[in-house]
Amino acid sequence: MNKSQRFLLSLLAIILSFALFVTGILFAEKMPFLIVLGILGLSGVYYFVFLIVKKSSKTEH
Repeated sequence: MNKSQRFLLSLLAIILSFALFVTGILFAEKMPFLIVLGILGLSGVYYFVFLIVKKSSKTEH
């Protein structure tokens, strides 16, 4: 997999994780277990952003 494919896959994962976060937050009052889904979604966003930043800093030097 080349760099652009990995980057697009990471962006897709960020969007999906953010969608999980938003779903968890919006519907947490109706179904309390969705709080966990929101936490996992937000953690996924942080993780994939970290990967993108880490890989971009390696290519910068």
